[in-house]
Amino acid sequence: MHDLEKTRSQLIEELQAAHRRIAELEAHISPFEETDKRNLSAGKVEHLNAVLRAIRNVNQLIVQEESPDHLIRNACNCLTETLGYYNTWMVRFDPVGNVISMAHSNVGEEYSQLEKNILHGDWPDCARKAFSREGIVITKNPETSCKNCNLSSHYQHRTGYCAALRYDGKTFGLLSVSVPGRFAEDEEEQSLFKELADDLAFALYRIDLEEKNRRDEPRLRTLFEQAADAIYICTPEGKFLEVNERACIQSGYSKDELLEINVVDLDARIDAPYKLAEFTQSLTTSYPVTLQSRHRRKDGSIYPVEITISRIETPDGDQVLAIARDVSDRNEAIQAYQESEERFRTVIENLPVALFAHDMDGNLVLVNKTACQSTGYSCEEMLNKKVHDLDPASVERKDKELYWRTSG
Repeated sequence: MHDLEKTRSQLIEELQAAHRRIAELEAHISPFEETDKRNLSAGKVEHLNAVLRAIRNVNQLIVQEESPDHLIRNACNCLTETLGYYNTWMVRFDPVGNVISMAHSNVGEEYSQLEKNILHGDWPDCARKAFSREGIVITKNPETSCKNCNLSSHYQHRTGYCAALRYDGKTFGLLSVSVPGRFAEDEEEQSLFKELADDLAFALYRIDLEEKNRRDEPRLRTLFEQAADAIYICTPEGKFLEVNERACIQSGYSKDELLEINVVDLDARIDAPYKLAEFTQSLTTSYPVTLQSRHRRKDGSIYPVEITISRIETPDGDQVLAIARDVSDRNEAIQAYQESEERFRTVIENLPVALFAHDMDGNLVLVNKTACQSTGYSCEEMLNKKVHDLDPASVERKDKELYWRTSG
């Protein structure tokens, strides 16, 4: 799901860019009136300023709107109410390309038939072309060149602009408007429409992503809180920002108490903040680090932990994610096994009789001290021998076939 990989900080940056675009458009109106008026007809200046006001209104809407259906409906109204565009219609798709909503402004009664055709997959030519190419599709004289469009009779002396609303490799919908035919070839006119389509595509992407995040948040919160390991999120300086329930159980602190202390207070092996800072600076977002450490509970007792640590990027800056597993039981089990093995070896070594152990191929794998004394070989020499080296008759007796129960 590639679209979920975009960070919140990137979305905020693009929203800020939309704000800057609004300011640029507002500043753009006056220069047309003051400097370009000498080269452009009064009608063209008036038209471009109307387009700019419409786009400014849409960009303000983009920043504020959270409903995709409200967005396309209000955007259509914005684009025609300043008379920047004579009419407009938009279509919105679901993730697999099915039409889920449509909106229009100033298109007349014929639009209802166009809507029915689209819902049955019968798209006008301009839309089909827009889906198959980048950029905008320009249809001159739609009355004659786009006869399969139910709205073509409304395009007298006007030209149609159409563009697919694409962002991050996905198509979120379609935008179609009509402009005065005498201005349709103007590069500035085309550039403004292309920017408008791009802005609307981003807005639909943003709303879609935020809706997915809202749906996923309860599930992710449940996974976070019910994780079997302690999870800590902190600043690079070690201040805890978020912890889960397991972190509280392991450490003996309440959540509020953990959020008031520092990693230095919890990790018994970090005795100075500067050591923590040096370590976190070495972390990357690509390669988590796993290490063994010891944590200090609220009552002062120490317990061993295995921690996986990585740096994460957030809108509030870099943070550190640490997942800590209490390995007390595992370490105790390992120690108990080692102690049991040591006791076993002590008993074997001190048996008064020679003891030999071998695998199914006759390789000696264990001998005791008495076995070495009785044969005159050292322990190292014995472990490089086979049974038949010490007992040649074992081959003649066919011990391997009769007693070792192997087909080797």
